[in-house]
Amino acid sequence: MRALGASLSLVLPFALWHLALLQRGSAYLLFDLVAPKPWILFLHLLSLVLGAFLTFPQRRIPPWYPPLLLLAFALTCTAALFGAFLTFSSSTTFLPFVLGTAVLTGLLLGAFLVTHGRLVAALNFDRSAFFDLIRMESLAILLLLAVLYLLAAEHLGQLRLGLLLALGCALTAHLTLRFAPAGAMQSKKAARWCCYGLALLQIAAEPLTPLREVGLASDPVVLARNTPSGRLTLTSGRGAFQLHVDGLLRLSTIDSARRREVTAHPAMLAAPQKHRVLVLGGGDGGVVREVLRYEDVREVTVIEPEEGLLELSVQHPVLSRENGGALRSPRVKVRRADPVQFLDEAALYDVILVDLLDPEGPRRSKWYTRHFYQRLGEHLAPGGIGVIATNTSPFAQRQAFWCVVTTLEAAGWQVLPYRAPLPTMGSWGFALISRQKLVAPTEAPLPPGLVYLDSPTLSSLFHLAPDEQRIPTEVNLLHRQVLARYRAMH
Repeated sequence: MRALGASLSLVLPFALWHLALLQRGSAYLLFDLVAPKPWILFLHLLSLVLGAFLTFPQRRIPPWYPPLLLLAFALTCTAALFGAFLTFSSSTTFLPFVLGTAVLTGLLLGAFLVTHGRLVAALNFDRSAFFDLIRMESLAILLLLAVLYLLAAEHLGQLRLGLLLALGCALTAHLTLRFAPAGAMQSKKAARWCCYGLALLQIAAEPLTPLREVGLASDPVVLARNTPSGRLTLTSGRGAFQLHVDGLLRLSTIDSARRREVTAHPAMLAAPQKHRVLVLGGGDGGVVREVLRYEDVREVTVIEPEEGLLELSVQHPVLSRENGGALRSPRVKVRRADPVQFLDEAALYDVILVDLLDPEGPRRSKWYTRHFYQRLGEHLAPGGIGVIATNTSPFAQRQAFWCVVTTLEAAGWQVLPYRAPLPTMGSWGFALISRQKLVAPTEAPLPPGLVYLDSPTLSSLFHLAPDEQRIPTEVNLLHRQVLARYRAMH
């Protein structure tokens, strides 16, 4: 039993690898990163038990059978990475794919547990034969992980943390068991607990993050909240309030009026009609406030993926004062959903305003890809106008800004870039988009009551300085996200 218990420590890296695939890979596409669908994981565990049950009656197990199951399991996970992108177009195709992957890998892993255990027991604790088996399986793990990382992770990008975690577990288990003398139970226990410790460390870090952010905040913290969809921190300092989502500045009352006005009004002024408006993101309510200044707006649909941000924007007096209670207007319909899921629905809008969070992490980076911008075009009415808040700077993040513009053009849009000086963020970039040729709406009359925009200021937004002019960049693709690399350069 000692040899069996020690050998099972090598199975855990595969379980962690697959859980990383389901949680992080699924989150990148459709599901929440911190709250994956629990019934998918339950189905995986149920399949694991079923695979073990079906394999147990077998009496004779050849030595090559467990490594073969191991290879089949790893290759299935590798194929699942690419299959996830092929089925990304619709939740109706992606969900069955994830379920099938959960079942198949569960069956393979359950069969491997039983056959591996019985084969090790049949070795009668032959130290040489036991470690030969361990070396064979460890070599399969390391080779497949290395190939997957070199060929897939560099381009897919979103599973690097999960793959490195699995690689670390495999190396830990392999090296500890490789150099442990026969009967050294404490060393073999250490191998298993190192694997468990790496997994628990990743899990435990998530709920502690708000406390870390509170400790690092330079201003007094008014509120810190960990929600299923993000970490919210509201600070007060320098005569203003700042809202951070997952450690990134989302809003500052110093220039919140500037940001919401330059996001909403260029598109609203350029649109020939604006009866139906779609706001993707904008959960703080500021952009919605500006849209409601137009009397011919009949309906505003707000799709916000961060549920905690919606609740805070309605309930907290600081944010509700900033948005003027816009989210409570009878003309506004608010839904908590991932924009990708919402774009599966058939609906046309006269104006689309995209004010999503920064492309940080697997859940949000998909909102800045060519695929997403192509899907966005299916929902803009003929003659409609849209605005993309690029969350990059044409000055401080020049390559990243023009990467977004290049990606929009690759998706078939006519693009008119502009920027606004924001004291808290610098020269901040936006993109006016349409299927028709665009002209800057500098002559259109602005609605009354604006804080920042007037006609001369509106005209100045579309004049980029020489050091903000276009430079060549690659297209940001779903399977090869160069935007993250461009942002990391600054």
